[in-house]
Amino acid sequence: MTGWKGRIMLADLNGNLSSLGIYLARAGWSVTHCGVSSELVLKMKPHAFDFLITDMPVDPTSGLALLDWVTINRPEVRVIALTSSRSQSLMNSALIRGVKFYLELPVEPETVEKALLSLVDRNSFPARTW
Repeated sequence: MTGWKGRIMLADLNGNLSSLGIYLARAGWSVTHCGVSSELVLKMKPHAFDFLITDMPVDPTSGLALLDWVTINRPEVRVIALTSSRSQSLMNSALIRGVKFYLELPVEPETVEKALLSLVDRNSFPARTW
């Protein structure tokens, strides 16, 4: 394991990100898991996390509501959204809500870490899609 890199809230709303969490923890990130939006809201205390990685739920309305909550209540948290949806409108809606990276599933853990590292290294970060 390498040195500590940052604090991540991994919102595994669809139940398919456990291997990503293990990879990031082994790579030196502090990873906290949650499985539902309400659990995330309880755990997201001010300045408790640097990053939120979330899989966009099958129902995009709840995923966008989560992004709205984070934007309003925890604007300092940088967000990476993972999705299996190919919807351009969903991607645009997520980026408008402040998502820094919007990645299509399946995605390699190394790609997610590369996105995280690029956010650590910048003071201002434009939204990106891969």
